[in-house]
Amino acid sequence: MSQVETKLREAIKGLLDDGKVDLVIGHEAGSLPLRSRPVFIRDAAEAERLVWGPTCANNLAVYLPRVFARPTNPRQEYAPPTVGIVAKGCDARSVIGLIKEHQLPRDKVVIIGVPCTGMIDARKAEDALDGARIISATEDGDIVRVETSAGEKTLKLADLLADGCSECSHPSAPEADVVIEGVARPVADIRFERVAAFEAMAAEKPIITSDSGALPEVVGDAGVVIEDINANKLKSEIQRLHNDPGERQELGKIGKKRSEMFKPEHIAKQVIDRYYHVLKNVK
Repeated sequence: MSQVETKLREAIKGLLDDGKVDLVIGHEAGSLPLRSRPVFIRDAAEAERLVWGPTCANNLAVYLPRVFARPTNPRQEYAPPTVGIVAKGCDARSVIGLIKEHQLPRDKVVIIGVPCTGMIDARKAEDALDGARIISATEDGDIVRVETSAGEKTLKLADLLADGCSECSHPSAPEADVVIEGVARPVADIRFERVAAFEAMAAEKPIITSDSGALPEVVGDAGVVIEDINANKLKSEIQRLHNDPGERQELGKIGKKRSEMFKPEHIAKQVIDRYYHVLKNVK
C-alpha cells in the first residue's frame, strides 16, 4: 500500500466519523487487472476498500449529477447530501465545471485532491502483450509486472500511460477542500512544442520529433517521428538526416505545404464549411 493510499483512507475515515460528509465516491480494486472501479462509501469502516494508484483512471465526477438529482415529484422534500469525491487534477476540473453549470451545489461537495503520477491505459498493456491474456498485474515503482497466459512479463509504466497524461498540466486537483500530500507527475509545459513545429514547417526545415501528445498529428509526413524516443535513437536520426540532403529538402517542402493547414484563415474556412455542410443536411 502506498503512503498516498494510507493518507487517503485516514482522511476519509475522519470526514465520515466527524459527519463532514454523508458519502464518499472513490476507487476500489477492480475485478479486471489494471482497472479499478468506483466505490460509494457511507461508513468509515469501509474506507479500507479505497485504493489509489495508476489504475484509478475513471473520472468519478460523472456520478455527482445522479447523486444530487432532485426527486421527480416536486412536492417531495429534497435534502441534498454532502458528498466527498476523490479527484485527481482532471477529475477536479470536471467537478468545478459541473458546479459552474449549476448542476452541483458547491457547499455540498468536498473535493479530496490526490496527487496523480499518470494513469494506465489498459489497452496499451494488452497491445504490448501480443494477444496474451492478462491474469494479474502489480505496479512496482516504474515497472508493471504482468502475469499472462503466456508467462510473466515486465512492462515500463511510462509506456502504458494514457496519451493525455503526457500533456497534463493539472496533476494536482485545483480548488481541493482536502489535500492528500504526495508526489505528483511534473507539470507538462507543452504550450510551445507545437508552435515550434509550425514555425519549423513554415521555414521549410525538416523535423525530428517524438510520438508523444499531438506532435505526430501536427507533423504528419513532414518529419521523422520516433517511437519510444531516447538519446541514441535521436542521435541516430539526426546523423542520418544530416547525411541525406535530398530527404531534408523533401521534408522541408512537405512541411511548408503542410504549414498552410494551420493558418487561422484556413482553420476558420474549415469550420465555416463544416457548418454549411451540417445545415445543408438539416431538414
